[in-house]
Amino acid sequence: MGSSVLTHSPAGSLTHPSDVAIEPSIQYHDPLEHIMSTTRSLRPRSRYAADDDDDFPVISEDMKLQHERAIALRFGSRDSLHCRIDHPLAIAIDPENGHFLVSDKRRVSEFSRDGTFVRGLGGRLRGSLALSYDSTNKRIAVADEDDCICLLARDGSAADIRLGARDDSRCQGSCAVYDPTHDRYLVCRPMQGCIDAYSAQGASLGSIAPLDGERRLREVCCIAVDSVLERILALVDNHVVVLSSHGKRLFKFGGKGAREGRLMHPCAVAVYNGSAGPPQYIVCDTSNHRLQAFTHEGHFISSFGSRGSRDGQFQHPKFVAIDPIRGELAVTDSHNHRVQVIGAGRWLSFPWRIERHRWVHRLVRKAVLTMTMIRSLEPTCVVSLLPNELLFEIFQYLG
Repeated sequence: MGSSVLTHSPAGSLTHPSDVAIEPSIQYHDPLEHIMSTTRSLRPRSRYAADDDDDFPVISEDMKLQHERAIALRFGSRDSLHCRIDHPLAIAIDPENGHFLVSDKRRVSEFSRDGTFVRGLGGRLRGSLALSYDSTNKRIAVADEDDCICLLARDGSAADIRLGARDDSRCQGSCAVYDPTHDRYLVCRPMQGCIDAYSAQGASLGSIAPLDGERRLREVCCIAVDSVLERILALVDNHVVVLSSHGKRLFKFGGKGAREGRLMHPCAVAVYNGSAGPPQYIVCDTSNHRLQAFTHEGHFISSFGSRGSRDGQFQHPKFVAIDPIRGELAVTDSHNHRVQVIGAGRWLSFPWRIERHRWVHRLVRKAVLTMTMIRSLEPTCVVSLLPNELLFEIFQYLG
């Protein structure tokens, strides 16, 4: 006897194939596959669950509207003559006048506070992620055409300081930042898997080689300095690795994925000191088309942005810079050929949530346990009015 399968009739009920007319449009499926597909369709989806067609996170329209209203400034266009930006890569901010220094595929340009093009900087510079501004010494650290880090004066003229030998290919740097606490420049070397330190005059101070057991950290694509806690942040393999100022590994957070707190090919990390508490870490989550904020201990706080071309949306954001005086966040929206600036206090505006959210679950669990103990000792108290089922459900949900 041949095997039989079930199919859907036009009315939607399950019938035997022999009871219906066989037409070319009717498709027969394996019963097990039908059950599995039904189970997948009923599976709950998280806020940032991936779609069936792609791996990009999805957020609600209300959240998109909030992000759109948070944008204080947008400038740049691939077709604009005076404000042309072609795939912007890195960005830095001069805190004195609020001007933006933007590196794209063609050049390094300076823009005013309102997004107006001011001038191009340097001559033999190469657009890359290696761009930062040293407000202490008023210098610009940027990669030249040999992918070596050089220091420029604020007016764009060469300072004749190179961080590394010109003829050494291993000295190619992907990112350079200034450490004001120790008055030094830090340059990450992806080919060597380490971070080199240089004095303000360009003299080598040795290498910081972060070790993971017997392995070095490879593919360090970006670094940042937390001058408050004296830490170095390094982006390595979809993780943010937190190091001490001497290169000792402390902990890491992140991991590959699209959920909250997960990262997908991040390109930049920055330190935000916008509240009275400890600093927060902002990660440019490039392939998830968003920014993510974490506490100084690596706990997820909030995310900003989604895939698209509206205000508050990104397409492969590459870099984020923070204005320490005005509290604004500038993001290079690479595939949209523009820069978006998030206004001060329009995203991370609740510092008490940032610092205390990780304690909420534990405190509520203690409260539930305390109420349960009181009920067992004193059945006539007011707490006894709460049903056991409710306390159990709360405890299970938080567990």
